[in-house]
Amino acid sequence: NQSSNHRTQNSVSLAMLMSESNEIYLAAVEGGGTTFVVSVARVIQKQNHRPSEPDDDDTADRSSREKGKLIQIGPNTLQIIETATIPPSSDLSWSPSRILEETCNFLRHHRPGNSYSAVGIATFGPAGVNPSQVSTFGTILNGSPKKEWRNVDLLTPIVEAC
Repeated sequence: NQSSNHRTQNSVSLAMLMSESNEIYLAAVEGGGTTFVVSVARVIQKQNHRPSEPDDDDTADRSSREKGKLIQIGPNTLQIIETATIPPSSDLSWSPSRILEETCNFLRHHRPGNSYSAVGIATFGPAGVNPSQVSTFGTILNGSPKKEWRNVDLLTPIVEAC
């Protein structure tokens, strides 16, 4: 099946999405069925400084805070650059295809360079999470209580947008 092969190729490339620069950019999608929350973030890695060197981190941190919310994760900082809820209101008339289309448009619009370093997808389910089950990997499975979402492939369009 051509669609299944395409999905497998995308899942493999998902693990290999690397930014050409040293900066790490992340795409995140949280699919709730009625709305999706999509975000773009940058990992700010703490540089090692010798004690005798001046520390420019304060200036960099101030600059980063002006651009988006900062979250400390161990020695690194995650800067939320952009985030959106799709649809923007509680409009229940949006179809799964429209929600996915707008999610992908957001990811493409905010994509740094050619690709993100990584993408994470969290979704309601049940969802196909076993890569060896090519026909269902990355899709909402038939048992979902959200009938309009059954058999919808989330992975392929999101990975292609990233």
